[in-house]
Amino acid sequence: MSSTNEQVILAAITATGAKPVFPVRGRSEDPNEQQRLNEQYQADVAAFELANTAWDQALKGNARDIKIMLTDRSAISKQLTQLDKAIGDSNDGKVFVGTIVNVTKEATSQRGLVTLHTGTDRESKGLPLGQENVRTDRTDNPDGQSIARLATRLVGHRVTVYIELEPMRNGNQKVRVLRHVEDLGVDPAYDAASRTVRS
Repeated sequence: MSSTNEQVILAAITATGAKPVFPVRGRSEDPNEQQRLNEQYQADVAAFELANTAWDQALKGNARDIKIMLTDRSAISKQLTQLDKAIGDSNDGKVFVGTIVNVTKEATSQRGLVTLHTGTDRESKGLPLGQENVRTDRTDNPDGQSIARLATRLVGHRVTVYIELEPMRNGNQKVRVLRHVEDLGVDPAYDAASRTVRS
């Protein structure tokens, strides 16, 4: 057996929890009490067999799930690859800090459009100086929807954002896709009425 499979089995056992324990028969000098203990033991053995079968099936299911997660085609593996691009040393990603001031849905792409106050001196079309946009994955898929909801809950918070620079279809430009957000707490300078950060 490969060491990878051994690790999968150990992870599956951890995920499944403790294996059911075979019951112990009670003993008594009193014949009536012993009869009751024997009946209880038979019921305990039947319950153990059901629980043991269920545990075995859960273990196998968890092992299959974990093994699939380890393949390059799994959704989790793909997300980790995207995050690698965001946090790696290549030109495929960026990590920076800002305050989330607004989150909307971009009608043309169905992506969440997250506006951050970063204090940048670079002008962004349609935004006040100091603000910039990043996008989530499409919100018609669970991953994009999840990170858009998280960003919405964090409006007014300082955050660290992990951005993948994803090539657009034409190949000439890249879109900044939000892959992960770390909450750094409420920004006391955030003004909800104006959706800005006071300097």
